[in-house]
Amino acid sequence: MNGQETGGVQQHLSRPGNALRKYQQTVTGVDSWFALVKYEFIECCVTPVPGCLGRVLRSVFYPFLFASCSCTAKIGKNLTLQQPAKISLEARVVIEDFVTLNVKGQGKGIILKEDVRVGAKTILSCPGGVIVIGAGTVIEPQCRLGSLKGLLVGHSCHIGQRTYLIGAAHAFDRLDVPIIQQPQTCRGETIIGDQVKIGCEVTILDGVRIGNRACIADGSLVLKDVPDDTSVQGVPAVQVSFGL
Repeated sequence: MNGQETGGVQQHLSRPGNALRKYQQTVTGVDSWFALVKYEFIECCVTPVPGCLGRVLRSVFYPFLFASCSCTAKIGKNLTLQQPAKISLEARVVIEDFVTLNVKGQGKGIILKEDVRVGAKTILSCPGGVIVIGAGTVIEPQCRLGSLKGLLVGHSCHIGQRTYLIGAAHAFDRLDVPIIQQPQTCRGETIIGDQVKIGCEVTILDGVRIGNRACIADGSLVLKDVPDDTSVQGVPAVQVSFGL
């Protein structure tokens, strides 16, 4: 399809079948009523509980939802999950309140390596490929990280608040069809190297590769690859000669 792919929740919900079956497939990804009951119980009775009690309950019950979940992971309240059986949390992962971890459709999963920290109200959306966040990486609040062909973030990175790693876009060549209903487009997987510093309110487009130890200034729009040990800034981002 010339680099275009169809997908999205809208297409999934438009398939034949009753509403309950569609909901089951969306949130659990498996044909198991037991998995749905387990998901609903934990989401209703464990997820919203605040304070230390909530953290203890989540440390006990969430391993029954995830593909794997270390007992040292700390998970805040009101976590939104989709297909949790494809999500793995390694040792000492910290997830703050109101985070969303969504694996959609044919997404392969989300893996958070040891010592990863995910800030409040951040969204990790995986409609395709896999999202891997490397050890020791910090994602500040209100970020959105997407993946259609894959998103790999290296170790010891820092991603500032309200930063967007765009996993895909929509075609817009037809004027008679809303953009949201047009085919998805993606230039390939996004790769962020090790020890990368990304500022606040940065946007990085799909298919871009950021080299090791690169620095991206606040408010930048990154359209193309950034080499190792390079600092960029601006809209669109260009190389600068000073460290950030």
